[in-house]
Amino acid sequence: MFWTKSLARNADDDAVLAAAYQSQAIIFFEPDGTIVNANAAFVATMGYNDASDIIGKHHRIFLSEVDRNSHAYKDFWPSLARGEISSGEFKRISKSGEEVWISASYAPVRDAHGNVSQVVKLATDVTASHRIMQLLVAGLAALREGDLTARISDPVAPQHQSVKSSFNETLAGLEDLMNTIRSGSVRLHDVGRAVQNGAHQLQQKAQAQKDMLAETTSSLSQISQAVAGTSNSTRELDEEAALTADKSREGSRIVADTITAIKRIETLSKEVSKTTEVIEGFAFQTNLLSLNAAVEAARAGAAGSGFAVVASEVRSLSNRSAEASKEIAKLTRSCETEVMKGRTLIETAGASLDAINHGAATVAEAVDRIARTATQQSQSVSDIESAIRAIDIGVQNVATLSDESAEQVKRLSDELAILDDLLSRFQTKQAQPQRPVQMNLRQAG
Repeated sequence: MFWTKSLARNADDDAVLAAAYQSQAIIFFEPDGTIVNANAAFVATMGYNDASDIIGKHHRIFLSEVDRNSHAYKDFWPSLARGEISSGEFKRISKSGEEVWISASYAPVRDAHGNVSQVVKLATDVTASHRIMQLLVAGLAALREGDLTARISDPVAPQHQSVKSSFNETLAGLEDLMNTIRSGSVRLHDVGRAVQNGAHQLQQKAQAQKDMLAETTSSLSQISQAVAGTSNSTRELDEEAALTADKSREGSRIVADTITAIKRIETLSKEVSKTTEVIEGFAFQTNLLSLNAAVEAARAGAAGSGFAVVASEVRSLSNRSAEASKEIAKLTRSCETEVMKGRTLIETAGASLDAINHGAATVAEAVDRIARTATQQSQSVSDIESAIRAIDIGVQNVATLSDESAEQVKRLSDELAILDDLLSRFQTKQAQPQRPVQMNLRQAG
């Protein structure tokens, strides 16, 4: 242990200095910064072999050229000479030119007159702590730039090994998480593209179905109009068929009445023939009587001449009656012949009308069935039109939903693009090799 000549001491001072010498690096300066003395801890901290290597030299040998020329350092020793204390962490340069960081207090020491006679510095080497802080700052700076591959690979003090491990493990976890998110983003892109393709195909199919339904609706509309026209025509035909059937039945009835009338005419003709035969018989008898009267008149001579004239007239009338009767008989037979022919024709016409009536009834029934079928077809076509309109509405809803789905997929794609842009700011070992964190220590000038 040593004392400077100007430093007053007592037993307590000796004990304090002994303790300080054991735990801290200590150096003594003149008020102007000239080194007076230093303990072994300080000498070793700064990389020198012995205190004699630095005694008599100025404090500036521990500073870099930049720090030596700084404005703060120009006022550093004058402020200490004025009795001001300076404490904090300071960067110093060792004998080999390496940075040494110390936590130190510069304390002015006053003499019996209150004047600053020297300055003592008590320092602790915090280079290891400062080193790990620099590595952490460098790693965090890399992380700020999105580089998740940075790791602390430089050796650190044993007491800082846990910090190094925690930092490296944290970045490794973030890198794994980012890789997982990136992989998920890729899968989401694939799903989004698949959904987009599906939505596009659905749009195309919906449009195709919509066009096809439009054509089908147009065709059905034409069919419906045609069926409606057919139904109307069929109803008119049904009415005409019913009217025809009625007229046919009326014709059959008239034919039947005609046949009945012809039969009555035939009966009357036969009766006329019988009457004619009676007249002929009367004419024959009258003629015989007139002959007898003429014979008797001839026998009577002049007295019967008048009666002879009457007998002659009666005979002439009888002859004319006989001739008329024969003519009537002839006409009656002709009438009967024509009536028989007419009856035959009427019966034939009646049979034809019966067949026509039966056919007309059959046609009417067929037309009625066709009319009912046409009505059912018209209703069926109307139902199909309604169903197709419902399907068209459904297809339009599907098309609307597919459009909305495509819009949602586009939004998803836009969001994924934003996510990809964010992910591209992070570097992982999948994109490039792991980069160790380097601590750039400034060398002494």
